Amino acid sequence: MTAPAGHRDPDARRTAARVLTVLRALTASGGEASCAELGRMTGLPRSTTYRMLAHLREAGLAEIDRGRYRLGGRYLARLGVRPALGQAGRERLVGCLSDLHRATRQVAVLVVPRQCDAEVVDLVHDRRSIGLASALGDHFPLHATAAGKVLLAGGSGRPIPLPGFTPGTITTRPALSRELGLVRATGIAHERQEWQIGLFGVAAPVVGAAGTVVAAIAAMGHVSAFDPDFVGAAVRGASRFASRALSSRRVRD
Repeated sequence: MTAPAGHRDPDARRTAARVLTVLRALTASGGEASCAELGRMTGLPRSTTYRMLAHLREAGLAEIDRGRYRLGGRYLARLGVRPALGQAGRERLVGCLSDLHRATRQVAVLVVPRQCDAEVVDLVHDRRSIGLASALGDHFPLHATAAGKVLLAGGSGRPIPLPGFTPGTITTRPALSRELGLVRATGIAHERQEWQIGLFGVAAPVVGAAGTVVAAIAAMGHVSAFDPDFVGAAVRGASRFASRALSSRRVRD
């Protein structure tokens, strides 16, 4: 008999939280790390880290090679990264997100489109931005975030709801159409406190082998410490790198 939602095994919840912590640390490491390194990053005992990695391997979310753990193909398949790209290609995708965070010191995010919003596949941050990273959640509105605008600009043009979140949110279709035209013309999108007050963001497309936009890569941070020009240049570079990693047929294990 299934336990009520409020009475589920606390040990199971604790294990799930630790598994997620280790998975995020493996991603933040650039996609490859040893058990000891992940233990230091998470603050978990080595034995606990090893058990959490075993759970990730069972689920296809992590792989091991000569004592080094890597993100698994099932996890990265959410980005449309097929095994034919090889391990090197998968590492490149995760690595470019980590590089973007290191270059900008902003929260670096990778998102993919869903029916009416954008799903966060991965994000990289440091201790200073853990509060912001938590506030971002798992899904972004399409019309009110830089990453969402990139996905809309590269998508089918299907109408979506336009709820208002802040005074700066675009809530009319003519205004959104103009904004998306600018995104297509420049290859980059901005958000200026349109979803959350105080939040700025810049995003660019990740283009797959078929030449279509399959994801968006973004850097997001607080307005007080965000230089749109500097961050925008870094995001452009990360998007080009990620697109090459997805579309290259020369990358093999």
